[in-house]
Amino acid sequence: MLHNTEFWMVALPVIFIGYFMFGVSGFGASLITVPLLSHVAAPTDLLPMLVLLDISAALILGARFRADMARSEVKLLIPFTVLGCALGVTLLVNLPRDVTMIVIGVFTLFYAAYQLYDPVNVRPISRLWAAPAGFIGGMMGTLFGAGAPPYVMYLTRRVAEKTALRSTIAGMAVLAIGARLLAFTGAGLMFRSEPWLVYLLLAPSAGLGLYCGHRMHLRISRTQMLRAIFVMLLVSGSTLLYRALSP
Repeated sequence: MLHNTEFWMVALPVIFIGYFMFGVSGFGASLITVPLLSHVAAPTDLLPMLVLLDISAALILGARFRADMARSEVKLLIPFTVLGCALGVTLLVNLPRDVTMIVIGVFTLFYAAYQLYDPVNVRPISRLWAAPAGFIGGMMGTLFGAGAPPYVMYLTRRVAEKTALRSTIAGMAVLAIGARLLAFTGAGLMFRSEPWLVYLLLAPSAGLGLYCGHRMHLRISRTQMLRAIFVMLLVSGSTLLYRALSP
């Protein structure tokens, strides 16, 4: 990546846009960066670098706005997320992976489209929904590297204030991305110098995107933020379907 001119021409604007969306909502950068940058970089080079940018952005938002975080919701999701990570693969080992991805992708698309139609009337739900949300999120993160949708579906119906919602989503992102970072480290992908060098060179673009996204977050209403979140869920569901159906 360091000596690939095409990579840098694509990466700089894509990283800015991805982390702009992260700054607005607290998640979603990888929905933009991974599909687009995969055309100009190998996954084994790209993903370790992006996980460093993702966890840096999540930590910045989580630390800067930790007072706004709904800690009780995060604490409730954590044990079910761990259970989903630990048992998800075992429970689904005999199911076709593509079929599972299609089912989750279709559900995410329909949910996001329904909520996008009328984001004002997002009714609160019981805390009992933390169990399936955490478990499925942990399972999806383990199997597909995309665990955000169940957490976001739950938290948008539990946390009313927009800054608290973004901070809480970012807090869950730290946990999910941290698990991915540990997995990459265990696989030896984080011991090469190139991902770290590219991370340092792209950090200013990501930081500028995060800052601009935060400024936009301050300007928009909760309803507008929810619309942005549901649009990203549409992208997430579409990405899962594409990965399942592509040859």
